[in-house]
This record gives sequence, structure tokens and C-alpha cells, in this order.
Amino acid sequence: QLANMLHWLSPLLTTIPVRAEQKGPKHVIMTVIDDLGYDDLGFRNEGQILTPHFNRLHSQGIDLSSYYVQPSCSPTRAAILTGRKPLHTGINFWLPNIAAGLSLNEVTLAQVLNRRNFTSHAVGKWHLGFHKTPYTPTFRGFSSFYGYYEGSEDY
Repeated sequence: QLANMLHWLSPLLTTIPVRAEQKGPKHVIMTVIDDLGYDDLGFRNEGQILTPHFNRLHSQGIDLSSYYVQPSCSPTRAAILTGRKPLHTGINFWLPNIAAGLSLNEVTLAQVLNRRNFTSHAVGKWHLGFHKTPYTPTFRGFSSFYGYYEGSEDY
């Protein structure tokens, strides 16, 4: 079910703050969901579409609702992971099944968070290169990866 959501919806970024009385690290949950409409989550559509888990994340976190995504998934993922515009990452279109990927010179958000003692995990679609091992998520800062490397997978 999560993989299906990751495939069919568009980017949503949620940060869950830790309350002052709680001990331990903060959690940052970034969800890149292809093809999600702005009002496709329950907290934005008066419950027309039931999304209780996203509603809970929204009520406990920060809703970033003024940002831009690219018209296809690879440039959006590259921009989110690097903080740079696609023009600067070289990922301007979705990546077909060819020997290409996000430049190894690019520093990813996972690598930055790891330097600050976070542990990063990726679930779902990578779609930023896999033709050589160094381009895969566990070599780009993620401690683990459960998903698939290309886009348009069948469940």
C-alpha cells in the first residue's frame, strides 16, 4: 500500500517535531509522492479522501505547502535530495533505463543529515541512477533502501 502511494502521488514534505518533554533525536520524514493533487489529502479536502496517517503527520508536524516540483520525477527527486535546481544537477528530465544518474559530485540530503548524527533510510522509487553501484541509494548516504531503482514499476 505504501509503495502504491509513493508511485501515484506527488511531493509532500513533513517534519515531525519532538516535544520538549521527549528525549531522543528528532525525526524528519520526507515523502516524495508522484502525481498527488494539492487537495488529495484528507486534511486539505474536508475528509473527502481518507488519509488518516498523513492527517496525523500533518497535525504533529510542519506543512510546507509553497514549493515547486518539476514535471517529472527524476528532476524533482534530484532537487529535493541536493537542494539545487535541476539545471545545476544535470537531471532535467526523467531518467530512462540508460547509464545515467545523479552526479557523484552532488552531496545528498542523506549525506548531510548523516553528518549530524541522523540515520537515513529510503523506501520506494529511487529513479536517480543505478547503472553502477556508487549511484545507488546506499552509496548516496542512505543506510538502507527498500524499493526499486527505476520508475514505472508494476505492483
